[in-house]
Amino acid sequence: MAKTFADWTRLFMTRPNELPDWGQHIFQNAGGDPTIYYLHGYWKLAEDEAWVIETEVPDCEYWNFVLQNWWMESLDYERANIYINNHTGKLNDDGTLTIVVSSRNPGFGNWISTEGHAEGTALLRWVKSESHPLPTCKVVKI
Repeated sequence: MAKTFADWTRLFMTRPNELPDWGQHIFQNAGGDPTIYYLHGYWKLAEDEAWVIETEVPDCEYWNFVLQNWWMESLDYERANIYINNHTGKLNDDGTLTIVVSSRNPGFGNWISTEGHAEGTALLRWVKSESHPLPTCKVVKI
């Protein structure tokens, strides 16, 4: 698994600060749950930057977004707000979702802390969803 995750991270690094559809077969062949639609990415930010992720939210059983390290291990969720899900996230008035990843709270969207890291991996997943919206992503100055 370490080799698989390292290979994936190297792939994700080719498109930083995005959450593209890499092809679900990649994750299914590694034992991924076939009811989950996986959107993995790699983020890299300067201290004064934020990664803004905007997406529609499909009708699904569950969704979540989480920041991870290079090995795709979750950052410390007990100590910091490094994840969001359909129970904790606040949707925009139009039903869309805005996630903001940065080192400090920018004052808008659902803030996810980098916990002092400058880069790592991330995962957004839709569970038991008939549609699979792809988010738009951009890096902005805080």
